[in-house]
Amino acid sequence: MPLVDSLLAAIVREDGESLVLHVGERPIVVAAGGPVEVASATLTLQAMDALLTELGYDSSHDADARWTFPVAIAARPEASVVSTC
Repeated sequence: MPLVDSLLAAIVREDGESLVLHVGERPIVVAAGGPVEVASATLTLQAMDALLTELGYDSSHDADARWTFPVAIAARPEASVVSTC
């Protein structure tokens, strides 16, 4: 399962409000009951870059910045979970 689809499924599974991604840490879904780690491995810089590229964001211009951005994800035929932000 592609990383984006897996993370979206985790948001739905945990009935979450948002997803927190930090390189070197495990992805976290923020849910009503508190934060929930949704992966067994930490997120690498390469995985983060691939994730952002898949979402249509070019991270190459400011790799050291801290930022938050809303993402609207269009339905893909192969995706089992669709979410809009």
